[in-house]
Amino acid sequence: MAINFPDSPTNAQTYADPGTGQTWTYELATNSWTASSLATTGGVVYKGSVDITAAPPTGAKAGEQWSIGTGGTANAGYGPGITGAVTKGSMVMYTGTAWLETSHAVPDATTAAKGIDTQKWSRAGTVLSPATAGDQVHTGTGSLTAGGAAAAPNIEIKADGGIVANTDGLVYDAATKRLALGSSNPLATNHIRGSGTSGQVTASWLLENASSGTVGMDVTGAPGSSIWRFLYGGGPSTGTNALTPAITIGVEGSAAGRVGIGDNVPGSTLTVKGATGVTPLQISGPSSEFCRVDSSGRLLVGTSSSPSAGLGQYARISAVGYTGSATAEGIMTIARGKAATAMVSGDTVGQLAFTDINGNDFAKIVCSADATPGSNDYPGVLTFSTTADGASSPAERMRIKASGVVNIAATTVYADNTAAKAGGLVAGDIYRKADGTLMITF
Repeated sequence: MAINFPDSPTNAQTYADPGTGQTWTYELATNSWTASSLATTGGVVYKGSVDITAAPPTGAKAGEQWSIGTGGTANAGYGPGITGAVTKGSMVMYTGTAWLETSHAVPDATTAAKGIDTQKWSRAGTVLSPATAGDQVHTGTGSLTAGGAAAAPNIEIKADGGIVANTDGLVYDAATKRLALGSSNPLATNHIRGSGTSGQVTASWLLENASSGTVGMDVTGAPGSSIWRFLYGGGPSTGTNALTPAITIGVEGSAAGRVGIGDNVPGSTLTVKGATGVTPLQISGPSSEFCRVDSSGRLLVGTSSSPSAGLGQYARISAVGYTGSATAEGIMTIARGKAATAMVSGDTVGQLAFTDINGNDFAKIVCSADATPGSNDYPGVLTFSTTADGASSPAERMRIKASGVVNIAATTVYADNTAAKAGGLVAGDIYRKADGTLMITF
């Protein structure tokens, strides 16, 4: 790059190059111009490594900046600006006739650190000493560190583009393209790790709306029973501790693999817990609701509200209408797990039992095949059974056969109405006469 110096200069005359902003001073005794300041705009071009004990590289131009390749003692023939030993890693600029040192590989008394001092450099494999906070250190292997002591910098930019801040505060691994917060070893594309041991510290992630609403997730819980929580609620800057768990997943211990909706500690494979007065579970199709479990624990099918009168208001299950009509009769079926053509006479089709909370039978209604079924042939019989006082299982009391015949079993024989009432029967009870006639007590 050619510099247009003034004609017929006087001794100590200065010239500011408009192209680079670099200032030059003329020395009459040597009839030469010497750079007295660095360029401020363009002009200074890094060219590579050079040995200043040798002649300038062929074609070297004024304003070019070089790094010291081998080091050595300053050569007075290469001009002003260089004092003492110049070591490998230092930077020099070629003035056109001499070298001007611009940075030192090892700081000395003339290079006091102020903010980031670009003269604070270290050679390859050498720890900078002394070093102060804010120093910028070139390790000689392509890395650049700044802040803190040289042995433990606040931030390091690696040669491959990786970044390390405060050892494990933030780590970006350029080779794997993984980012970690709180870990020095990113194990996934995004890796967040809390400090401390299991259950003692929350590792969290937060997404906040600029004006309202916040969501987040974290891993927390007692040691050995950590849970993964998806959180919601709050406004700007609330922090995860102010949010409410919406979904939780057990991570370890007895809750591992369990999912809770509205429940902070899921007690089963899937736990759904509603707030007071809120429907905890609702299943809907594209245009209508199928069923729900309301806030009172009732299963409602075909309706979104429970009955408000009669026994229906106390029922745990309420089915309204059927699949063909939401306003027609309700239909409930009890089916055997095979086709009629695979059944034989006497096979039970279904039962309706009346028990206590432990399953002890008080009475039951049973439907069975009254003959061998077949295609379009489904003979059925209903048997009504009750458990007698002092007994533990139901006995058959009445049977309605496939033919429509009704059979009432174990009917006591009495001669007449007077004898029946004397035997303990009351009006409406049925008794049998000796000839088999059924009678109703009156």
